[in-house]
Amino acid sequence: MKDTKQKTVIVAGSNYSSSLCMARSLGRAGYKVKLYRLFQGRPKLGGLMTHLRPESHSKYVDGYRQYIVNDSKEFAEMLVQNAQQGEKQLFVPIDDLTTSLLDENYNMLKEYYIMPNISDTQGKINELMSKQKQMELAAESGLDIVNSCLVTAENGVFSIPETVTYPCFVKPNISRNSTKNFMKKCENSQELQSTLAEFSNNQKIEMIVEDYLDIDREYSLLGLCIKDKAVAPGLFVVEKGGTGDRKGVTLVGRIVDTAPYKEFIDGILSFVKSLDFEGLFDVDIIQTKDGRMHFIELNLRYGASGHAVTESGANLPVMFADYKLKGQPVDTDISVKTTGKTFVSEIVMMSEYIKGTMSPGTVKNLMTSNDIYFIKDDEDPAPYRHYSRFYLPATALKILYTAKRMIKK
Repeated sequence: MKDTKQKTVIVAGSNYSSSLCMARSLGRAGYKVKLYRLFQGRPKLGGLMTHLRPESHSKYVDGYRQYIVNDSKEFAEMLVQNAQQGEKQLFVPIDDLTTSLLDENYNMLKEYYIMPNISDTQGKINELMSKQKQMELAAESGLDIVNSCLVTAENGVFSIPETVTYPCFVKPNISRNSTKNFMKKCENSQELQSTLAEFSNNQKIEMIVEDYLDIDREYSLLGLCIKDKAVAPGLFVVEKGGTGDRKGVTLVGRIVDTAPYKEFIDGILSFVKSLDFEGLFDVDIIQTKDGRMHFIELNLRYGASGHAVTESGANLPVMFADYKLKGQPVDTDISVKTTGKTFVSEIVMMSEYIKGTMSPGTVKNLMTSNDIYFIKDDEDPAPYRHYSRFYLPATALKILYTAKRMIKK
């Protein structure tokens, strides 16, 4: 007898844009979507953007809760208490923190939820969050990687290998939390030493120090892996990125055809399949001036930019849900129906506007000239109506930010 009961998917994480996009991708396909908004510590009063919750207004959201995560085990116990009796629900994390929390408590939670995993084994995803480990495995799979080394620093004490060349780029080995402020280009050994000393002040950190390459383009590859089957139909190129604490995050991107990159993408898929991973993923890639493509990082979750792939005709979140909840096979021939579409992230745009790196005219142009938006949506308008109310206080914040910056000068 065919099961006609509506299936439930829980989407969780800290990024309201990613949550909203995931809810729309799944909700339009008939899934019931519940959202958990997670915070590490109580949101600060001054962080007005953090307090916005446009995702809670979406017509595709059946339930919405906010949680402050102080303890990993307490969070897992809360999920057990709220689990649906008699039927496992699919749990989709949309940031590194939530992915890590689920993996830390996988053995406790797998009785109640279907979750991304590696070899059905607790802790394996967290192990692979190490960029150093990823690069070792990627190199073994034949992918081009950036030459790098791992430096452990504690309270300003560390040792820099002689193999480091300059300029170099420093970034955290594990990006479980927001770490954009811990990424920096260093021109020489003195700058690298002062940077590591600053970053490790009163704490222990693991940092990747890698060669600084002459980058021509940055790409992200979006896909789905079910152990020995993997597809990656979504490739986009970064047209414009954020600055400061949004450095490395896409502001404007464009969906591109995967055909010219088939050999490299096939290598990526072979690498991901070798991990015995089940879940959505995205891969950060750079292309250097000489035309070579380099693997940078594997993210074992799906962010907001994946919505641009859905809107271009390849709904990977639904494919994942259909496989895990309905037993439908993975379409290994799936591809985007339309390339060339551009998208803009309203969160990054607003951050740049407040910091004074973007004019009101540019904001207006971005909100009228692109094909895909993560919050603005004509079929689901309530979230953007909620979000657009922030434009006025954002202007006030912009004035305060500019005045503070002038005083410092």
